[in-house]
Amino acid sequence: MINKIITGALLSMFFLCNAFAQLTHEQQMARDQGITLYKQSDWHDSQRLLQIAAEAGDRDAQYYLGEAIRLSKRYTTNEARKWYEKAAEQGDLYAMLRLSNKDDLCSYLGTCTEKTGKQWRKQGRLQELSATRLLN
Repeated sequence: MINKIITGALLSMFFLCNAFAQLTHEQQMARDQGITLYKQSDWHDSQRLLQIAAEAGDRDAQYYLGEAIRLSKRYTTNEARKWYEKAAEQGDLYAMLRLSNKDDLCSYLGTCTEKTGKQWRKQGRLQELSATRLLN
């Protein structure tokens, strides 16, 4: 059991290091400042900074950018959905959950993308189960 916990921790650190290694110092600074502004409910000003890291492929920046856009527009726009999907494709569970929301405006307008909420919910559950098994 201890071996599984150590293995899980090492794998997590490996993936985190790889996620940060992809960004330049400037991109990391933009991401960190953008997340700080987001957490201060400054959704408009955070978007420009988050976009720098999101375009570089940072999963966290992609999720937060999707959130900042959604919150500033009051619903999930196509632009917000694009960033959620990019984060979800990299395994971001929160992005998968946001995409699986049944009450999203795109459900009512019929503008959701090809991957439905049910598919994202299923993928999120599978990811959660595999993480749980890794720790057990």
